[in-house]
Amino acid sequence: MLNKKKIGETITIYRKRAGMTQKDLADVLHISYQAVSKWESGTSLPTVEMLCEIAGALRVSTDTILQRGKWVDKAEFYRETGLDTEKLYFLKDQLENLTSEDEKLLNTRYMEPVIYRTDVSGMEEPVHAMIMAIPGSKEKFARERGFDREICADVAANGMNHILAYGMKPVVLRGMVVCGNNNNEQLRNMAESLKKICEENGVLFSGMEIGAQPMHYKPEEYHIQVGVTGVGDRAKLVTGENIREGDVVLGLVTEGINSVNYPLFKVLMDRRPELAHAKIDGERYFSDELLKPNTAFCRGLRLLAEDGIPHGIFKNNNLICKKMERRIPQGLAIRIDLGKMPVLPLYRFLMERELMEAEKMPFFFQMGIGMIVVVPEEKAETAVELLGRYHVCYPIGRVEKYGKEKYAYGKIRAEGKLVW
Repeated sequence: MLNKKKIGETITIYRKRAGMTQKDLADVLHISYQAVSKWESGTSLPTVEMLCEIAGALRVSTDTILQRGKWVDKAEFYRETGLDTEKLYFLKDQLENLTSEDEKLLNTRYMEPVIYRTDVSGMEEPVHAMIMAIPGSKEKFARERGFDREICADVAANGMNHILAYGMKPVVLRGMVVCGNNNNEQLRNMAESLKKICEENGVLFSGMEIGAQPMHYKPEEYHIQVGVTGVGDRAKLVTGENIREGDVVLGLVTEGINSVNYPLFKVLMDRRPELAHAKIDGERYFSDELLKPNTAFCRGLRLLAEDGIPHGIFKNNNLICKKMERRIPQGLAIRIDLGKMPVLPLYRFLMERELMEAEKMPFFFQMGIGMIVVVPEEKAETAVELLGRYHVCYPIGRVEKYGKEKYAYGKIRAEGKLVW
């Protein structure tokens, strides 16, 4: 049997914590304040439907109101550490409503494993991929400036693109934030950002877990990471082994900077503090340009993968990136023509201000090229058309035979000059 007195006392406790009077609560619930007074005095009980509305108004769960006792005592102990468990679990319940509504997602409950089914129809030998992505030092810069949504979109795109680099399909994304547990609106915005980029790219959003640690993090401080899983047919993995002489190299454009590049920008800003408030074109601030999220290339690359077009896909940290060399077949190399690349405003600003020599920039930055795709020459036009439906894409080079006289420092070479 429900204990009227304890339920009334619990409603009183959480009403006061919410900073509400009996009349305030009554107004929210569209009832008389006398009804609230009767509940809190233990004279009467609210209906089951009204209990749900009370819980929502006070931002607690109905279980909290119905089962005060030890749970409330435990919450009080946690409160001494700076952790408001009621506020936290109210938010977690809300965030569960953001998960993708799809029959393939079987369990997304917080503090439990994500359980899902994967569509492997048509695959002879399905293989799976999993990666944890973090934003790196770019995160602190974003957090200080309130770019919480942007950094979430950025790290999600990063995780998806790593899986796309092998011709696989990103399937499920799960976010994880460790934080000071103080700002529910901030955390909700971050979860909504992850959901949005998942919806845009056909990836299932399985929620964002929150690890509240106020003893170790300041109120607005957080660290975010995402886990992304993917699936593909083993026989159709894009490993680079099919790259041939004469293949065309395409660049997929992103306005975001790679997290690996951020420390270099930080050094530039430390040397020239005025950059923090400088405008790159009379309107956009230099610091804001550094926080634009990278692009997830799921839609365009899926079209290419369906037709079996890519010979190689590279997620590069820099335009001239030695990491790419591991997947280029022996005896071949990639030549990139810098003169064919439109220079984005951010990099044009760096060169105009003489903050870095133009010849060095492709070795330091990705230069607005988020991914590189290698395709057969006879299918290059088709590839550009398919990718161009969703992304900005253009040819930036070719695959040719490796020659020591040309490739003294590796298997990637740049020729020509950046034009701005």
